[in-house]
Amino acid sequence: MLAKLIKVILMQGEIIRFDLEQQSGVVQACDDGQHYPFQLAHWRSGGLPSEGLAVHFEVIEQEARMLIRSPQKQMQAQGITQTKDTPPISKNSDWALVAIILAMASLIFGPILVPLVWISAGLGWREIRKLPEVYQGKGFIAAAVILSCVVIILTLSFHPQPAPTP
Repeated sequence: MLAKLIKVILMQGEIIRFDLEQQSGVVQACDDGQHYPFQLAHWRSGGLPSEGLAVHFEVIEQEARMLIRSPQKQMQAQGITQTKDTPPISKNSDWALVAIILAMASLIFGPILVPLVWISAGLGWREIRKLPEVYQGKGFIAAAVILSCVVIILTLSFHPQPAPTP
């Protein structure tokens, strides 16, 4: 009995069509542009095949078999560049952050820091109003001013009043 001679060709290509319901697809070879049908049973990589995916495969009897995903070069990370079309990245105003930090410190050190809170809050407010697309932090400023007012109220409430002299 004579064995049937099967010609095996190793190819590279791209999946141009895949139907999950039919569990079949078509690969286009890079070398000659010819289309080869394949069955999902011949897929040898993780996941499912998808259109546009580069693959290595064998051609046996005009059918693609032993399909595996082609290895991809690792892509290098690239920084974000600012263009005229993209809005600038917002960041908190440094003055707003200074105001809230000083307001919290005034809880410990008392009302002596309150004027610095108000000055830094005013500078932060001005910075945010000038460049609202760049700076944010109105919430920090509001919290700093409210906290500094609470410190003043608490200081006045609990400060002992001198006793009247007879």
